[in-house]
Amino acid sequence: MPTAVHTRETSHLPVLVSGGPTALMPRNYEDKFGSYFETFIKDSNVRVRRSFYASPPFAWEVVVTNSGTASYPYVYELPWRRLILLFVDGGTDTWWAASDDSAETWTAPTLMIAGGTKPFGAVSPFDGTEVIAAFVAGSGKIQAYRRYAGAPTYGTPFFFKDDAGADLLFEDDTFSFAWGYENSARLLGHFHIQGESATSTWWSGDDSESWTRTV
Repeated sequence: MPTAVHTRETSHLPVLVSGGPTALMPRNYEDKFGSYFETFIKDSNVRVRRSFYASPPFAWEVVVTNSGTASYPYVYELPWRRLILLFVDGGTDTWWAASDDSAETWTAPTLMIAGGTKPFGAVSPFDGTEVIAAFVAGSGKIQAYRRYAGAPTYGTPFFFKDDAGADLLFEDDTFSFAWGYENSARLLGHFHIQGESATSTWWSGDDSESWTRTV
């Protein structure tokens, strides 16, 4: 089980931190207030670093896990500025952790999706609805959790379905989705459907419950 260790590698002074030659799986996120975050894997553990200025230099870098088996980290922010971190541990399961102090400390990781890999999450800029998902290799499906703004916990898990109600099947690949800035507030998904040689674009008008192919 991964454990949040919060090993801090810099002071509050703006110091450029180098990921080094063993830093892998880079992802980044910038919030609307100008704070910039990067996640990556080094020594098979999740690291998160933060800048106050929308770009380096970084104010601090922390080691979030100590299991030595972590991969695929991804961080994003809720409207009330809580950071959510998703990552895979042990190569097979998606875990969840949160930070309420701009990535300096993190909650103990919680198992979120057993058998889920390559996790992704997004939050609606309109009402704070949040969706977390991961690819479940054993089924070829994407399993997801949704939490509406103000809800204390995530709802029951579900699989992504097409607009006819059938479970979508995916290749073992990364995927992503985001809310579009439009009046209908649709989710736009970028997926690799099982058996297809190219990615395709989908949309959802019901917060990821069902998806319709665009191209």
